[in-house]
Amino acid sequence: MVPDLVRYLEDLSVHLRLNPLKERQVIREMYTHLEDRVTELEGDGLTQREAVRVATKGFGPPKVVAEELYGAHGVGTWIDALLAATPYFGVFLLFGLHLWTSLVWLGVFMTASVAMTLIGWWKGKPVWMYPWAGFALVLPMASGVIAGSSVWEAGLGLVRGHSPSAPTWVLLGLLAYVPLSLWMVISVAVKVIRLDWIFASLMLLPFPIVVRWVLSLQFEGSAIVYNKPLIGPGADLTIATIFLALALLPVLFVRVRQRWLKIVGLAVAAPPAFMVAAYSTPGYAEIPGLVLFAVLAVLFLFTPALLDRTVGRGSPRFRSSLGRWTEQAVSEP
Repeated sequence: MVPDLVRYLEDLSVHLRLNPLKERQVIREMYTHLEDRVTELEGDGLTQREAVRVATKGFGPPKVVAEELYGAHGVGTWIDALLAATPYFGVFLLFGLHLWTSLVWLGVFMTASVAMTLIGWWKGKPVWMYPWAGFALVLPMASGVIAGSSVWEAGLGLVRGHSPSAPTWVLLGLLAYVPLSLWMVISVAVKVIRLDWIFASLMLLPFPIVVRWVLSLQFEGSAIVYNKPLIGPGADLTIATIFLALALLPVLFVRVRQRWLKIVGLAVAAPPAFMVAAYSTPGYAEIPGLVLFAVLAVLFLFTPALLDRTVGRGSPRFRSSLGRWTEQAVSEP
């Protein structure tokens, strides 16, 4: 093992951002090519240090090489794209057919989301896994929102002199569940940010819409509403159409080579989708409120980018563990 080559590959790996299995394979192949080139240059009379310098200079700067490798290896198949878009089609059907009010159909969809997430995690975290993971995490997030709003309403009732509608032990249990639900979401999000923050943003894409919907229903009386006039078929159809349109984003993430196009696509598509979704949820909202919601939702969506230097590939912790990871990758048979 040539230490100087390993350091070059460490710098390259920081910018590569492929799924872990593919990244290990690429790093291993790169090391083999570079090692062969170094051996050839040493045969021409260069020292090992000089040979490494010439070989790595011939390959190019790590960031540029990583971008080229990302373009070559970061594109999935159309089957991958279909798998990535499928959960959005599922939500389209749930809202379009008014099936979201059925706990049975919700259970089927959530079970499928969790199962596909676990399968994807086991298969090396391909891009199609992240949309499924986002909807799988909707369950703890939405239930945490319901729990938190229930405790909030009970607290307001106590301040106004009303007795709580639920026993104290139930309210304490709900209060304890709120940080637990946040921990589940944050812990998964941090793990994904360490791989690539744009995948974390893709995973979090449905959150603002679902949380707005759940909060609106909760403050109207119940988060699960059956045959109430405040939920008309028009609202269902609008939300369904939004998720159908957003299904193009996972396809973009799978099929497009350029990383910057994925970021632009997310930044362009998300704000209008959030505004229309907020306008269609129960309750009244004026235009300034809708704009504020869209701005906050987009900031939330791009929070992983802000956290990348703290917990992601730009963090000192990631770089400190990268040397050992690279050595393991290049030493594998």
